[in-house]
Amino acid sequence: MAQRPGSTHGYDVIDPTRLNPELGTEADFFTLQTELRNRGMGLVLDIVPNHMSASSDNSWWMDVLEHGPESAYASYFDIDWHPPSRSLESKILLPVLGRPFAEALEGREFKLIFADGRLFLQYFESLFPLAPKTYLAILGKNTDKLREQLGEESTVYQEYSGIVAAFAGLRSPATVTPGEAGEKRFRFEAANDYGNWSAAARKSKLS
Repeated sequence: MAQRPGSTHGYDVIDPTRLNPELGTEADFFTLQTELRNRGMGLVLDIVPNHMSASSDNSWWMDVLEHGPESAYASYFDIDWHPPSRSLESKILLPVLGRPFAEALEGREFKLIFADGRLFLQYFESLFPLAPKTYLAILGKNTDKLREQLGEESTVYQEYSGIVAAFAGLRSPATVTPGEAGEKRFRFEAANDYGNWSAAARKSKLS
């Protein structure tokens, strides 16, 4: 199965639906099967579902971090979405910090970055996707100053305002019913693809 690039042990699978390209192609695998069959031999597959990589290389894991229990892959992982602590409702607690949060924050160890059409929190070499419901707090900041700089009739400003309005329609998982989850996901994807909002963000030059 496909694992993290350069892995030598295979305990960090990133896609169980694909073969590891570093070991061979599907054609190579079929050739192996044929040669084994010609020799009266079979092939035993030892699959361990929990041998997956919890890293940015794993698109399933990243989707769960981004969309929480609404992720299409949420049920693939053994996650308690309703723990005793109410503050962790529908959230994932990960032991990734090298020191207390307040110290890491004061040391400016967190960075907000934009990549592949999405917002991420970067902590050294680790990337964590931001939940769609948090985009509004970031993109909606200083919109008044943006309007003053670009002008209300500016195409860039109008486009950016439309994007902010689209994200305003997203609600937190706690307020979304099962029937609305798919629609909410669609709205996020539509808002994310609406225009080139990254260009508008760069032109704003606002922190």
